[in-house]
Amino acid sequence: MINFRIDEGKAKKWGKEKYSRWKSVLKENEKRQITEYTKNASPINSYLRENDGNLGPNPEMDKKIELMDKALKKTKLHDSITVYRGTDGIIFGEEFQTTLMNGNKVNEEVAMKIREQFEGTVLLERGYLSTSIVLGIQFLARNVLIELKVPKGDNAGYVDPISYFPGQLEL
Repeated sequence: MINFRIDEGKAKKWGKEKYSRWKSVLKENEKRQITEYTKNASPINSYLRENDGNLGPNPEMDKKIELMDKALKKTKLHDSITVYRGTDGIIFGEEFQTTLMNGNKVNEEVAMKIREQFEGTVLLERGYLSTSIVLGIQFLARNVLIELKVPKGDNAGYVDPISYFPGQLEL
């Protein structure tokens, strides 16, 4: 299991070594769509969540999703890896969205309840999930840090070289 934690140097080297070929086989429209997604993921992810992960009534949005899927199917993880994502309480359900924070402090009782209920479980995400292969400053504005284990063989693209916001080391 690869885990770079805060070692950006090793993480960038790994990303370049493992994903330069993938980047070279992507078509220009696939690269553009990934870049556009990294600029603002909300429209695509909201659409996928509303449609239970399926294509739906919007052909223009469906085309964007098909391009992303096609691009991601061109690569697989060579190693299992730990990735990180900053979020807020909503990922655990609406009840935690409003109760996790008490002003600008974490409600420790609610945080413990979340840990007991969700640690070691599987959460189903109907949209794409933006993560980073390192712990970085991009998580400072979020009150929940999720550590995910992604298994070898899963489709996942190291998009940092074509991201609208490079430097986040996004997988």
